[in-house]
Amino acid sequence: MLIERPTGRFTRRLTLSDALDSETAEAAYDNGVLTLRIPLAAHARPRKIAISGSAPRQLTA
Repeated sequence: MLIERPTGRFTRRLTLSDALDSETAEAAYDNGVLTLRIPLAAHARPRKIAISGSAPRQLTA
């Protein structure tokens, strides 16, 4: 856990993964707490792949 009590201006920079969709990020500041919501990018979300064969099955990747 990190506790910070700066005086004056404060800046923090984060490097985001390519798996995050920074274009749709949302930020909220309430009672001194900054909350960031950054969803997964479409290419990083799980998806279902149909497998052909004798019995129909699906694989979640």
